[in-house]
Amino acid sequence: MEKYTDVTVVCEKTSFRCHRVALASACPYFDTMFSIEMMEKNVESVTLPGMSSVTFEEVLRFIYTGTAAINTDNIYSLIVACDFSV
Repeated sequence: MEKYTDVTVVCEKTSFRCHRVALASACPYFDTMFSIEMMEKNVESVTLPGMSSVTFEEVLRFIYTGTAAINTDNIYSLIVACDFSV
């Protein structure tokens, strides 16, 4: 899955190699970040403060596969992540 990745997203101390096009097509937050003249447009690494690595991993699972494991332990953090990304 890391083939042709072009950005690293850091949550807490965990790094995720991602594809800008996948993030931008799934999330208006990333689309804006990567398409307008923001600092993040041309950097290799982006940090998401306040986003747990466990939550972002589930968000990535949904972006890349269309499925997510939602349960009583993670539902609140996923709802917060959805609000963060709009």
